[in-house]
Amino acid sequence: MKKTKVLSVIFTALFLTVIPFSNVFATSSESNLENDSHEYVIEISDEEVKMLEEKQLQEKINELDPSNQLRTPTYEYKSVLQDSKELLNVSIGWAGNQPSRGTVFSSSGGFIWNSGGYYSNVTLNIGYGPISASFPKGSVGGSTGTYISSPWINTPVKLHIARDIKVSNYKVYGKYYMDPTNNWQYFKSEQTAVSFRNRLTVKKVQ
Repeated sequence: MKKTKVLSVIFTALFLTVIPFSNVFATSSESNLENDSHEYVIEISDEEVKMLEEKQLQEKINELDPSNQLRTPTYEYKSVLQDSKELLNVSIGWAGNQPSRGTVFSSSGGFIWNSGGYYSNVTLNIGYGPISASFPKGSVGGSTGTYISSPWINTPVKLHIARDIKVSNYKVYGKYYMDPTNNWQYFKSEQTAVSFRNRLTVKKVQ
């Protein structure tokens, strides 16, 4: 039986450490995990989701026009939200720093999970064409972090990470920075992909 607990903590997804990626292909909101698992849910605040969306969008605009980062840019840009969609239970993969055959707790125990690092590339298909995004799986170990208890003793288990992801589609408009006519022109569409909920599942290793 799959059990779910909600942890009321704020998750920060801004990480600067560059760590090797693994690849995940996500085309559905359905989870592939078996029911013999123990799930914990970590909600991400609306304020942080909005902040991450704005950060991603600004990075995409800077890639579109590097001069936008100058003190006096050539163009001024604005973005207009078209629509948003949600993908649920997108598998990101095993948390990092775990034995390949899992961990066996001889008595009551669990994992200490830290949210940073060990990124996975995820391909999302939701109608805009394939969108590639990267999300951290985090790692287990250490003395600080989010404690996730295991319901099993003398059984090999691992900590799996999934995310609920919000994908938003924007139209980006631009005009000459000093243009007094306010003549905005359409440049292109851009998408952001931000997780709004983390799902940490203690799974038996098959």
